[in-house]
Amino acid sequence: MPARLLLDEHISPDVVGLLGKRGVDAVALREWHDSEYLSQPDEQILLAAHAEGRTLVTFDVHSIPLVLRHLAEGGIDHGGVIFIRVRTIGQGDISGMAAALGKLAVRQGDEPLTNQVLFLRT
Repeated sequence: MPARLLLDEHISPDVVGLLGKRGVDAVALREWHDSEYLSQPDEQILLAAHAEGRTLVTFDVHSIPLVLRHLAEGGIDHGGVIFIRVRTIGQGDISGMAAALGKLAVRQGDEPLTNQVLFLRT
């Protein structure tokens, strides 16, 4: 199955539109399931994303790693996480973010990102 991405609330929904033009299935957290997960803990978001075969894309390099560690210690799978470092791609660089995520999706092909943690590169 090709990459299916879930973009966290700190990523512009405009990235979703650009990814769609590249053939990448992406949805913004603020629109996913009628915004139901906006107020949910990170662990719940990761588990729900995994249930749908989605990989979380986030700038949150502080709290998400702790959640991933907790899941790993419990032997619980997740759909993968793609971290974006502000030093690499700024939050306002919508086209750069979409281009990098599009390249990653092509490189990944049909390989699932289950339990993988990647850092987005330009």
